[in-house]
Amino acid sequence: LNKEINIKKKIHVVIHCASNHPYTFSNKSKKKLEKENISMCKNINNFCNNNKVKKIIFISAINAYGVIDKKNVNENYKSKKLSWYGRSKLAGEKIFLNNKNIYKCICLRVPGIFTKDLSKDHPLIIHLIKRLLKGSDIISYNRNGLFNNIIDTLEIYKIIKIFLKKKEIDSGKYNLAARDPIKFYEVIQILKKIFSSKSKIKFIENKKKPFLIDIKKIEKNFNIKISKTYKILERNSIEILKSIKI
Repeated sequence: LNKEINIKKKIHVVIHCASNHPYTFSNKSKKKLEKENISMCKNINNFCNNNKVKKIIFISAINAYGVIDKKNVNENYKSKKLSWYGRSKLAGEKIFLNNKNIYKCICLRVPGIFTKDLSKDHPLIIHLIKRLLKGSDIISYNRNGLFNNIIDTLEIYKIIKIFLKKKEIDSGKYNLAARDPIKFYEVIQILKKIFSSKSKIKFIENKKKPFLIDIKKIEKNFNIKISKTYKILERNSIEILKSIKI
C-alpha cells in the first residue's frame, strides 16, 4: 500500500485497516512509520478516486484525539498533543474526508479492539486476561472510574453492514465504543469470574482520570444500539475460554 495501487478488477468498497501502530515491531523511526501510514492513505485515496470506488471505511483510532482531559470525548473534541500514531490517523481522516473525493467515507475512531489473540499484550483487556490466566497479581487504577473504552469486530461489522446498505448516511468521523459504561473494578471482576482466576487485585488512585467515549452520533446516524460494555467483555472472554479448553 506504500506504492501506487494497480488493481484491474472493479472495486466498489474499500475497508482500510492496515497501518503501523504503537506496537509495531520495526527498526524504523516513528517519523518513518508515520509517513508510511499517511502514504498508504494517499495511495488508497488516489486509487478510489481514479477507479470510481463508491465507499471507504477507514478504521481510525481514539488516538486521533491525542491527550484527552475531559470526562466525555465526542467528535467535536479538539485534538492536541498527538503521538505519531495519532497524527497519522488524523491525517488519514483528512485525506478520506476531503470534499473533492468522489466516494463516501466513514472514519471509525475506535479504542482497543477486543480480539481473541493472546499472542500480544494489548489492548489493556488482553493484558489483564493474560495475567488473570496466570494467576498473577494485578495493580489497577481508578477503581470506581467508568469504562467503555472497548469494542470488538462484531460491532465494527454491524456498522459496516449498515453503511454499505444505506445511501443516506453521510461521510464523517464517528466514535465507536461500547455503550452503558461500568466501573473498572466491575470489568476486572467479570473477567476474574469467567476465567476462575485466583489473582489478587489491588486498586490505587491515579491523578490521571479516565474518560468515556461518547457514541451518541453513531447510534443516532446509524439508528443502532451498540452492545453494552459488559456484553462485549463477556462474549469475547467466553470465546477465549473455549479456545483455551479446546
